[in-house]
Amino acid sequence: PLGLAELHAKGITGAGCVIAICDTGIDYRHPDLGPQMAQVGNKDFTGSSSGFLDRQGHGSHVAGIAAAAFNGSGIIGAAPGAELLAIKVLNDQGSGASSWIAAGIRHAADQGADIISLSLGGPQPDPQTRAAVQYAASKGCWIVIAAGNDGGPANSYPGHYPESIAVAAVGKELTRASFSTINIENDIAAPGVSIWSTLPDGRYGSMSGTSMATPYLAG
Repeated sequence: PLGLAELHAKGITGAGCVIAICDTGIDYRHPDLGPQMAQVGNKDFTGSSSGFLDRQGHGSHVAGIAAAAFNGSGIIGAAPGAELLAIKVLNDQGSGASSWIAAGIRHAADQGADIISLSLGGPQPDPQTRAAVQYAASKGCWIVIAAGNDGGPANSYPGHYPESIAVAAVGKELTRASFSTINIENDIAAPGVSIWSTLPDGRYGSMSGTSMATPYLAG
């Protein structure tokens, strides 16, 4: 299989694809993220005074991994030709209500997202979120969700649902990251250890988790 550099060199960059990032928002002022932003459809479901602007950092980090611009500086995302749709379902402290997440998934599907990336999860199933995942799948969306970071055998929700693509994390040696959930429901694994990506206010930094592996697959 070709690596990302080879794919980009062949012009395979995700052009024409819309990736919805359901997270803490996206810092659309970042030079690597601003050019990638959808012009319409970005939305905040948390009631934040910042709107869909990311103040916490997690969403911007995720967005950069998926689709940071190929602009000669900073980083390059897995799909630098794709368009980013910011769906803020986690607040400025990184927490979210199931109703926000469910509404965000539905909104992303209605906005024509090809891929919905969810670097989030919890231990309990939720009927609203399950129905939203099913709705998005019925609209033809690929729903890519973090498997979880407790190192155990059970995926978090909504990554547990069969309509989702659950993503585990591996390190540089392509072995399972110690924190990564792993079981037969995981569909794939991607890099998730010490990943360098975009942060608010034009910054960059490293994070680890199945949260980082998820946007790699989305891209």
